[in-house]
Amino acid sequence: MIKVDPKVGNISNVRCLNVSYNSLDNSTDVANVINSIPSLQLIDVSNNNLSHAPNISGRSDFSLHIANNEFLNCDGIKEQMLENIKFVHPDQTLCRKFVTITQWSKEDTVSLNLSSIASTIMIHKQCPPKCSCSESRIVTEKGENNQNQVSNIAVAVNCSYRHLTKMPESLPTYTTTLDVSHNNITSLNLNGLKPDSNYDKLNYINANYNEIKTLQTLEGSEFLKAFEYLSLKGNQISKIPHFLEKAVTGTPSGKGQILLSDNKFECNCDTALHMKPMLVALEKHIVDFENIYCNNMEIKIIDLVNEKVCTINEINYIYYIIVAEVLLLLLLVGKVSYDYWVFKHVGYLPWPASKMPRLPCDCVLEN
Repeated sequence: MIKVDPKVGNISNVRCLNVSYNSLDNSTDVANVINSIPSLQLIDVSNNNLSHAPNISGRSDFSLHIANNEFLNCDGIKEQMLENIKFVHPDQTLCRKFVTITQWSKEDTVSLNLSSIASTIMIHKQCPPKCSCSESRIVTEKGENNQNQVSNIAVAVNCSYRHLTKMPESLPTYTTTLDVSHNNITSLNLNGLKPDSNYDKLNYINANYNEIKTLQTLEGSEFLKAFEYLSLKGNQISKIPHFLEKAVTGTPSGKGQILLSDNKFECNCDTALHMKPMLVALEKHIVDFENIYCNNMEIKIIDLVNEKVCTINEINYIYYIIVAEVLLLLLLVGKVSYDYWVFKHVGYLPWPASKMPRLPCDCVLEN
């Protein structure tokens, strides 16, 4: 097994050292070499068998290329970054992290790129004012060309009880969870955000007990295309827009969940004819649909009876319109037929028809 000879430290004025492809497996030997060459600024230990990054201390702006060490452990890398150690090609450098998968109560190993670890250092710097931010979970995604699976560290942002009047302008990188409950937010407008606002990975929003009046501002947002959870209990929402049905069922997982109880739904005939069937159709997604009440009457929306909230005219007005149109059409056909019969038998048109402007088809009738 090849090891780095500490005697290499006798070489003076060495700034870059390449010991890649040497089957190195002892990070302590590498650290000894680095510490014994004061002039060294970069070392390439890529494509070896290192399981840990070398412990480098007291070296500001030192660069370390450690990619393609298959068994490299993530432990200690964040501490090295805090020591201003620069990792070459962090997007392409993977390390292994042991995590416990709660639902199966077993340990597993995931691969993290060093950029995701570096982003956790910036969490507190990127955290919105008045909010708290923390690492929440490991998110595994497919890599380039749907090949290798790469994991990232997801961030949770808690802005509850902060007297906010609008959504945070930006979030830490790779934020997936946002809690803005118990504030004074009036709109969930996610369409006018800046490109660098880091809302692109967000799939969980808790906006309970705010002053949100409409869901129209969510239409066409990137959040609705891949969300998993949206809780809007205790707001002032009065209608459920039709686009929400397509958005909920059209998510990649098909498991998007929404909570809408304790809002200000004004119930009328339109609610019974349209909103009630929508709630029933989306019962697997609107998880509290059985607890959504009318604001203007003591009844659940799903218990509304058409005959009790709709007048006869409201229920059947469309049928009256159809009947009226059919009668008008029959009247018109009858009038034209009568005028034609009179013209053929008497030789002139009745007075109303004779006063009407001539049409191109009149010559056909005259012949």
